[in-house]
Amino acid sequence: MTIKTIAYFAGSVILAVCFVFATLSLVSRKQSAAGLQAGRLHQCPDSPNCVSSEHPHPTAYIEPFRFEISAGQAMQRIRQVIVAQGGQVMTVRDEYIHAIFVSKLFRFIDDVEIRLDADSRQLHVRSASRVGHSDLGMNRQRIERLRTAFHAAQS
Repeated sequence: MTIKTIAYFAGSVILAVCFVFATLSLVSRKQSAAGLQAGRLHQCPDSPNCVSSEHPHPTAYIEPFRFEISAGQAMQRIRQVIVAQGGQVMTVRDEYIHAIFVSKLFRFIDDVEIRLDADSRQLHVRSASRVGHSDLGMNRQRIERLRTAFHAAQS
């Protein structure tokens, strides 16, 4: 093989990979968050690209956020934290927030959902990728960054 042939082949592979990622990005824009189901966050799918404090399986489970401030203050604080962390709040209801985070490179959309449980003084959380199988732990990392910022803001 000549260097020209190898370069052409490598360029073709890179172009094909970029096309696949661009297509997945477009697909992710057409979907939306799962929302609440019977007053709770939807369960995570079997793929490892979702975490939720209301999912019983250990690989998808993540602790809810606990708070000592009022429920209204907690909801306001988490909205502020989401925006400060680069999220875009899409839906706000009394006990529910839906936000999106968009990846910088391929513009993939991940949904973050928050459900207020005022009685137990917790915010239940769910973060899920709209497309793909694995997220390389990004949703779990995002929730932990939100948790850290949320608790720092309460102090």
